[in-house]
Amino acid sequence: MHRTPGLTWIAVKGARHRQLNLKQGEAKAHQPFLWRSYVAQTDAEKEGIVYNACISACEKAGQWQHALALFHEMEGCRIPRSSITYNATISACEKGHEWERALTFVAEMEALNVDRCAITYNACIAACDEAGQWQHALLLLADMSRNQLQSCAITYHACIMACEKSLQWRRALSSNQCV
Repeated sequence: MHRTPGLTWIAVKGARHRQLNLKQGEAKAHQPFLWRSYVAQTDAEKEGIVYNACISACEKAGQWQHALALFHEMEGCRIPRSSITYNATISACEKGHEWERALTFVAEMEALNVDRCAITYNACIAACDEAGQWQHALLLLADMSRNQLQSCAITYHACIMACEKSLQWRRALSSNQCV
């Protein structure tokens, strides 16, 4: 099993740093609950949390290739990938202008019955927006509606921007898909 060197340590240090930055009273009040929650998790779940943090860190650093490597490494290590894992990876694809990969991950989530949410769709629609893929953005919006997921201003903004970039904004507005 191959692990990306250093990333787990970075994620653990970052999580520890955030934990130490909690207000003292808040930390003391939540400490027993947090500890019980942590102990109740399996090793694979704990590893998944670390991988999710690392994928998210890669996304924020614009390192989409590393995020994808970590995502695929999870399968080899038999660490379950959650909707959080997929959402972070789709966001990394957005930052890397990899809209086709983002669409593939959304389709994979559906095929594997992994819960999708507005965050999933917003990230993928934003990736399509960046690439001017207005048709895909509108199809994702329709898919959200079919799956009874609530769209928000972010969703509509990304769809409208995708249409505008491709000079299709009138079509989007006239078809009432983005209003």
